[in-house]
Amino acid sequence: MRLKSFLLLTVGVLAALQAETVEAITPPAKVAEQVDRLLRAQWEAEGIKPAQRSSDSEFVRRLTLDLTGAIPREDRVREFLAEKGNAKRSALLQELLARRTTARFTSLRWAYTLVGREALFRSLGVSQLMKRAGMIGPDAAPAGTMSGDMGGDMPGDEDLDSDRPVPPLVEWMEERWLQGTPWSEVSRELIAAEGELLNTPQGQYMFQFRQGKAAEAAGSVIRVFQGIQIQCAQCHDHPYTEWSQEDFWGVAAFFGRMNVRYVGDKNARPRRFEIFERPGGQTRIPAAPGERGRLALPRFLDDTVISPGNGVHRRQELAELVTADDNPYFAKAMVNRVWSFYFGDGLTSPVDDLESTECVSPEVLELLAQDFKASGYDMRRLTEIVLSTEAYNLSSAGPEEGRAQAVASFARAPLRGLSAEQLFFSVYEATGIEDIETTNVRKQRALMRQRFALLRKFIQTFGDDEAEEVVDTGTIPQALMMLNGPLSNDAVRARPDHPLYSRLFAMTDVDDRIDTIYLRVLSRFPSKHERKVVKQLLKQNKTAKDQAQIYADVIWTLLNSSEFAFAH
Repeated sequence: MRLKSFLLLTVGVLAALQAETVEAITPPAKVAEQVDRLLRAQWEAEGIKPAQRSSDSEFVRRLTLDLTGAIPREDRVREFLAEKGNAKRSALLQELLARRTTARFTSLRWAYTLVGREALFRSLGVSQLMKRAGMIGPDAAPAGTMSGDMGGDMPGDEDLDSDRPVPPLVEWMEERWLQGTPWSEVSRELIAAEGELLNTPQGQYMFQFRQGKAAEAAGSVIRVFQGIQIQCAQCHDHPYTEWSQEDFWGVAAFFGRMNVRYVGDKNARPRRFEIFERPGGQTRIPAAPGERGRLALPRFLDDTVISPGNGVHRRQELAELVTADDNPYFAKAMVNRVWSFYFGDGLTSPVDDLESTECVSPEVLELLAQDFKASGYDMRRLTEIVLSTEAYNLSSAGPEEGRAQAVASFARAPLRGLSAEQLFFSVYEATGIEDIETTNVRKQRALMRQRFALLRKFIQTFGDDEAEEVVDTGTIPQALMMLNGPLSNDAVRARPDHPLYSRLFAMTDVDDRIDTIYLRVLSRFPSKHERKVVKQLLKQNKTAKDQAQIYADVIWTLLNSSEFAFAH
């Protein structure tokens, strides 16, 4: 009885301590306020005057673009602009954070960081569909020309699973975001992935480093998950830091036993691959021709050496070291990356170089990293904190003088050109294509596959594989022309069966029609001058057909405006 009582008491004490720990975690809004105080003190010290708070129209558009990858729906914009009180921005943030579209777009960002665009889309079964639609062929970029392409032994386009509506790696990360999986666990699963790729989507990250690419794997993992540019020490000691060639190859040795092999019949379609660890094998530092390189022991950046013996799963050991609570880099690297998602640049520049002397606020980076660690590496919480800051709520408008310094210090929102994905999905939303509804599951999947097929073609034209956009002035009309097809069905052409125009034609009030167009495309009401111009055009064109064309022209013009093409 005494033992039982002691155990019950112990359990009770542990539960109480755990409850106190949970309660001790500062609410996200309070952490955001701490960030604001640090930034505000820095602005005052440097004589930087922050921009005004963004308008509600600016905020609802910016936040929705950043989280879901597309402009907000018109009805949600109307609701948000009509709401009163100071809590509505926080409420919108909570609403968006709970959406699957946010989980998907966030996962897409991370997947691009890990494997690149082309490799990601090669994992999605859209190639056959694109071939049938005439979207790829002799004039398309050949496989393997973009960095990150799986190439080599990767199954060709004919081998891909053509029934998937979402890239497998994105789908896998999306579920972990929705489940609230600690990001340390997600990172470990990516680094130490094993198993057949069809059933292990996270294995796509390591798959690209198969067959003697231990050095590339080391450079990528340390850059992404530690924020350190150690790859510069691959051939010689780093010229600007203390990292040596031996340090680099110590990390590379963790990947020396990783391998990929066919599973089952090599002639089967789709081909099946498995990523696994060989039981033995060593890594040597490259040496001059004719010489044998020194043996590289699996040694981490903090000089932790693991057993080089057989049977040791080196990548699992590395994954634990990379994400350990006492690791000084992991939390900061994740925080810096997330900050860059929503501000266009990290607290340090480059975003994956924490050793850079160009850190806007080391105090903010440290504060967020400590909170991220204390929260159990809660990625959704970190995102909420960053998007709740005063800095994120500031406007991009203001005088030209001092703009560069203010933007660099996060005292003014930057003007960020929409990514290829944001532009693509925003055109869908603005033109009403997203209003096509069907309860047929098979048709829904078909529409999704077609949309991703169009997205891949769009990206090949308007973006590169490193997520750098090349959308310049004058290319949006080309983008709209590209979208004209079986799915979009002439996106902006006025006709009664079009979801958007059906709604416009059902309205009797001209002002309501004009409001709807501006709210739909630019997430704001038109100015007095804009309303007057549209009305004058309508007066000059009396017939219903001519007026319908005026509405189509206005939509086209707004889609081609810089206001639509930028997040601001």
